[in-house]
Amino acid sequence: MKRIMLSFFSVFSLGFSDVVTVLPFVSYIDYDKSSSKSIKDSSSYGGIYANIGNLNYLLEFSYTYLDTKFKDTNINNLKQNDLTAVYGKYFKNFMFKFGIHYISNNEDKAYIDLGGGYIGIAGVAGYHWFLYDKLTYGVDGYYSNYADGNNTTTITADGVTLYQVSPYISYSKAININTRDTLSVKLNYISTQDYNTKSYTSYEIFNTFLYKKFYNTIRYMGGKAKSAVFGGGFIVFNSKDLITQAIDVTLGYYFKPQLTLDFTYSSLKYDEYFALLKDSKRDTYTITFGYRWF
Repeated sequence: MKRIMLSFFSVFSLGFSDVVTVLPFVSYIDYDKSSSKSIKDSSSYGGIYANIGNLNYLLEFSYTYLDTKFKDTNINNLKQNDLTAVYGKYFKNFMFKFGIHYISNNEDKAYIDLGGGYIGIAGVAGYHWFLYDKLTYGVDGYYSNYADGNNTTTITADGVTLYQVSPYISYSKAININTRDTLSVKLNYISTQDYNTKSYTSYEIFNTFLYKKFYNTIRYMGGKAKSAVFGGGFIVFNSKDLITQAIDVTLGYYFKPQLTLDFTYSSLKYDEYFALLKDSKRDTYTITFGYRWF
């Protein structure tokens, strides 16, 4: 969400000239200490998000490399590469986008979950300005295909296909010249024929508060989500873990109009697919540096 917000500001505040935004990031994930709740020990990942655009279009790219260690040292580290590209076209009162998210990894065959795959991304949105306030509403759609993934109906590597629809609405209000608050609500509906449970529904609530050079974003996710897509297609959970709750808190600062630095803490509650017990928890810590050229 944070990268999307920065993309919005970088493009729509500077007219028709092209703007380039680059955000390298690093993260560390700490999984539940109990071996009966998680077979994973820790993960580290890093990457870069970049975009170029103006009032007419936005072209976004992202690359992430993930390295996961397991509690059982006989299991090789899971190493994964994520590549995402999304193109958005903007008009006076609406926009549309399309893109793809590709995943490749070296999942151990004895513990194969979904493996690698690709996610098709599409979306459309409308927006209206009320002086300095803005109302946005739209829907994103995702098609996820994991050709080598183990499904849960036959427990064989017959492949897994999922469909996700995510409608949302957002209102951004200028409180005064130094302060802006943006509240967003999103619903996620996932459908698949390859799991014992055929559908999952979750919701997300975001609030971003900007005061002078400081900004803060809080995200809450509730409901149930499995193999879900978040963040406009840039965040994909390519596993059969059942997510039940997520809380993200971001604190950031604009050192200059084109230079930002922020820290994000994320807490995720879920039922790990390979674990013996439910109610696992993991904590993620992320540092992101941002720079814009215009």
